[in-house]
Amino acid sequence: MVRDRAKTRDVSGFFLHGESLRLGSFVSTLVASNLSLGNMVFVCAILGYSAGLSGVLWVVLTILALGLGWLLMGPRFRGYINDRGNFGTLHDFLAASHCSGDPIGQRRLKTIAASITCFSLFMAIVVEAHLGTMFASLVLGVPHVVLMALFVVSVVAYTAAAGFFAVVHTDIVQSFLLIVALVAAFALFSLLPEGSSLSSAGYSASPREVIGGVGWPTAVGLIVLGFFWLIATPDTWQRNAASRRFDTTLRGTLLGTGAMCVAVAAFAVLGMLVQMKVVPNVPPELSPSLSGGYFPLNDVFLLNLEELGPFASCLGALFATGLVMAAISTIDTFLVVIGHVLNVDLGLTRQGVSNLKNLTREQDWFVLQRGRLIILLSPVAILAMWFLMMRGGWLRDPLSLFFVTYTLQFVVAVPLLAATVPRLRSYRDTTAQLLVSTMITAGIGCAAMFNLGSTRTILGLDPASWMALLPLVPVLIGAAVYSPSFFRSARI
Repeated sequence: MVRDRAKTRDVSGFFLHGESLRLGSFVSTLVASNLSLGNMVFVCAILGYSAGLSGVLWVVLTILALGLGWLLMGPRFRGYINDRGNFGTLHDFLAASHCSGDPIGQRRLKTIAASITCFSLFMAIVVEAHLGTMFASLVLGVPHVVLMALFVVSVVAYTAAAGFFAVVHTDIVQSFLLIVALVAAFALFSLLPEGSSLSSAGYSASPREVIGGVGWPTAVGLIVLGFFWLIATPDTWQRNAASRRFDTTLRGTLLGTGAMCVAVAAFAVLGMLVQMKVVPNVPPELSPSLSGGYFPLNDVFLLNLEELGPFASCLGALFATGLVMAAISTIDTFLVVIGHVLNVDLGLTRQGVSNLKNLTREQDWFVLQRGRLIILLSPVAILAMWFLMMRGGWLRDPLSLFFVTYTLQFVVAVPLLAATVPRLRSYRDTTAQLLVSTMITAGIGCAAMFNLGSTRTILGLDPASWMALLPLVPVLIGAAVYSPSFFRSARI
C-alpha cells in the first residue's frame, strides 16, 4: 500500500498507476467501472423489468459482444500497449497512426478527438452525479443540492490526492459492495410471500418471443455498443496503459467479462422480480403512477416507498447504494482520464514532448501539479453545468441524456479500426468522420430524447427506436467516410 502511494509522486504513477497494474486490480477496476458506466447496474434492472427473460438474455449477449470485440481487435493494439514511452491514450494512438510523420496533423487530430472525448466524459460525470445523489436524497431525506455538492467535492478530493491509485482501490471496495447489495436484494425477495401474480405476459413467452422481446432496434444497439465498448472508450485505454502488459490486459478482460456476465444477469433478474413481486402488490391509489414498464426509473421515483412498507424501503436503500457506487466509480475514473488527456496528452504535445521518458524531474513535477489542479477545479465546472442543465430541463430524463453523451465516445471507433489498416490511414477522412459523426449523433440523440413517448415515426422508427440505434450511427457514418478510400486502394 505504501509502495503504491509512492507511485503517485510522478506523472506516470498518478495517471497510470506506475504502469504496473496487476491482474487482480485490473479485473476489479474493469468490473466496477464498466458495471457503473451508463449506470449499467440500473439499465440491466430496467431491461429485466420491462422485457423479462428477453432483457436478461440481451444484457448477457451485450457483455459477450464486449469480450468478443476486444478479443478480435485488442491484439492490433499490442505494440502500443507494451510501449512504456507513449502517452497511453486512444487519441495518441489515433494521431500517430493516421498522421505519421506529420506533427502538425497529429496535434490537430489529437485535439479534435480529445475535445470530443472530454466533453462526452464531462457530461457523463454531471449526469452520473445527479442520478446517484437524486435517489440517495429521496432515501436519506437530505436536500438534493446539498448532497450533490458534498458528493462531488468528496470524490474530487480523494481523486486529486491519489489519481489512478484511488480509482483502483475504490473500485475494489465498490465491487465488493455491489456483490453485497446483490446478495441482500435477493435475500429480501426470498422473504416475500409466494403467489404474487405476474404483471406482464412476457415472462411466459415462447423462445422466439424471448429472443426478440426487446425489439430489433434495442437488440442491434446493445450488440454494437458491446462490441465497440472496450475498443473505443478512453478509460479502457487508461487501464491498458496502466498495465503495459498485453497478456495482463487480455487475461484481465476475459476474466472481467465473465464476472460481468454473472453480475448483469443478476441485476436483470432483480428487475424481473420487482415487476413480478413488487408491482402487483402496489396499493391501488399508487397504481396510476406506474409507467407501464416502458421506463421504470420513473416508477421508482414516483412511488411513495414509505407506503409500500419496510421491504420497499430496504430495496430502495439498496438501489441507492448501487447508484452511488456506480456514480463514484464513473466519476473518479473519468476525472483521471480527463486530467490525463488534457494535461499529459494535449499539454505535453503542445510543448513538443512526445514521450513520457523525455520529461526532466522538474517538468514531471510541474505536469503532475497541473494535472491535480485540473481535477481540483472540476467541481466548479461540474456544479455550474448541473445548475444550468437543471434550469434548462435537460435532466428530466437523466438516463437517456447519459446514453446520448456516452455514445459520443463511439465516434472514434471506426477511425481506431481504420488506424490498424495502412491503406485506410488518412488525416482528412478521420477528421471528417469525427466531426460529422459527432454532430449527427448528438442531433439524433437529443431529438429522440426530447420526443420519447411520442407516437410519431421517422422512416418507420419511433423516438425510442432511434435512441436505441444511436451507437450504430457513428459506425455507419464511419463506414461511409472510409469506403471511398478502401475501394480506391483496392483498385490500385
